[in-house]
Amino acid sequence: MEEACQVFTLGDPNAKQWRNIQGIGLHHPRLHAVCIKGVIYYLAIKEFGDSNSFLVSFDVSSEKFGTPEAPKTLIDQFYSSLINYQGKLGFMYWKNGMEIWVMEDDGRKKQEWSKIIFYDMRGFENGRIFAGVAHGGGIVFVNNLFIDSDTLLSVSYYDPNRNSFRCVEVEGTKAKDLVRIWVVPDHVEDTMRFFKEPIGCDSVHRKVVRCIYIPSDLLTVDILSKLPVKSLVRFQCVSKLWLSLNTDLIKTRSLTQPRLLVLFHHRPWLESPRLCSSTYSLNTNTRFISADKECRNTFTPELAFDFVSRYVRGLICCLSRLDEFSTIYNPTTRQSVVLPGIKYDTRGYSVDGFFGYDPVEDQYKVLCCNLGSFGKRSCQVFTLGSPKKRQGRNINSPENFGRDDDYRGPTSSVCINGIIYYIRYGYGNVILTFDVRFERFGHIQMPMSEKILNSTLVNYQGKLGCISYEYGSVSSEMCILEDHIEKQEWSKIGIFIPHHLLESLDYSTCIADATRNGEIVIMPKTYGPETLYAYFHDPKQNKTRKVELESTLNGALKYQPRYSIFSEPDHMENNMDLCRIQVQKKPATRLPFLKKQLLVIATMFRTKLMSLLDSLH
Repeated sequence: MEEACQVFTLGDPNAKQWRNIQGIGLHHPRLHAVCIKGVIYYLAIKEFGDSNSFLVSFDVSSEKFGTPEAPKTLIDQFYSSLINYQGKLGFMYWKNGMEIWVMEDDGRKKQEWSKIIFYDMRGFENGRIFAGVAHGGGIVFVNNLFIDSDTLLSVSYYDPNRNSFRCVEVEGTKAKDLVRIWVVPDHVEDTMRFFKEPIGCDSVHRKVVRCIYIPSDLLTVDILSKLPVKSLVRFQCVSKLWLSLNTDLIKTRSLTQPRLLVLFHHRPWLESPRLCSSTYSLNTNTRFISADKECRNTFTPELAFDFVSRYVRGLICCLSRLDEFSTIYNPTTRQSVVLPGIKYDTRGYSVDGFFGYDPVEDQYKVLCCNLGSFGKRSCQVFTLGSPKKRQGRNINSPENFGRDDDYRGPTSSVCINGIIYYIRYGYGNVILTFDVRFERFGHIQMPMSEKILNSTLVNYQGKLGCISYEYGSVSSEMCILEDHIEKQEWSKIGIFIPHHLLESLDYSTCIADATRNGEIVIMPKTYGPETLYAYFHDPKQNKTRKVELESTLNGALKYQPRYSIFSEPDHMENNMDLCRIQVQKKPATRLPFLKKQLLVIATMFRTKLMSLLDSLH
């Protein structure tokens, strides 16, 4: 008997419908076959009645046969089956249970096989056959013959990751007669259509038309990815699926498209404060960056007159320094929520607060610290939107909170990987830490040669960076914390920013932060009618570039006096709906407006006086 191998190409009008190809010799294929990455695999024997099998491969593209090597113990097993196990050729057979072997690399000359699963299934295999492997790696079994008309078809599913079985009954499958079952567990829909066109009088040619199939979920994601964040937030209410899709899209966009956030705050005398924000794309090296959207008024009625801005993952915490109220603001959605009143000693020397994020529990927390009169210290934590924890609660404060006579205004802080780092003047040459998840304080020793005064903390490519500068010096330096947990080792990088630029912008407050590329961003703290600029310094290349930012203050906002500026160069969009956050309201009375004005004057006078005394020393 001679070998004859023929191939038919579906839907190719240029190729002959059936054509002979070169084979590998006479052989008899067994029934089961599997196609993986354009290669068909099947088992075959030389002659009928022969117990020795061998593995055959057929490349669909080149139309060539092959005989891959496989362990003889796998090939000769009568109950073995070829499977597609997550894109790899595998054998599954019964031997005191179920075993699965996988060919690790089909590109090698000598293929290697490894056993990945063994499960004791003795007694279970009776009456059931292997159907295939699902997309997630689950193994599907089904009854070989479906005879009983009073029961539904039962499909068994084994999860190798959890080592568990579950059975599913298929509705509408009661059989009247004997039925043979054929199950495809990883079915993919195809829109190929067939049409008949008569040629002449007798012959019929089948014409194949192939349509492009686009899954609806991929089409939805592609459309949503082109929408602005404001629309994505609005569409979150459609369904839970859309909520998950929009959240993932916003996070992905923030990771691939870094933005600079600029917050404008205007404090007119005896009027309500004004606040607005703009974002600028940083995926460019041009000298001018246009704003993403027009700057408009946001929340003003609940905004404190004098506050400190703290930024974490797309949210800004505006911590009041005059009364017990603070506000969380989302620049993406332009929503805000007022935190419950915090009781502290208003006669104290200092009130400071910090904002942190716990990536493990996905929680935002606000830390408020007060150094009251007679050395009384208190710390309170507020958990944003947590129904399980009491939102505002007292915690143990650090032993040495700082000297009573050495408060110099808001301190520099940054939150990295669930840890808040901040500087407390009068506490020595150390940086204080606060673990957001466990709500514990700690400290990190700075190099003794460094001066903590006039230092700025930044997130330098996922590590804590401390930038220090002395007025009149030619250069500054940045200490980078290489190891926080064990050795607390520091490294140094020289920063050669023009000193006249730093001193003209008030260096102690003009360092905004660092971009993901490692550029240090310098911005003024006030903005008036003049053009707004940002300076990007690359410490590795020792280069500083000046970029003009488009001003989006329009209408009445444009002609207001000087604004205070808060900027964040690594801004990520956040779709958190602050309107749905339930805040436990506490009875508290705001200070009279005139009293707040007097407190502002006293605070500003005290800060200027402390700076003057430092310069005299």
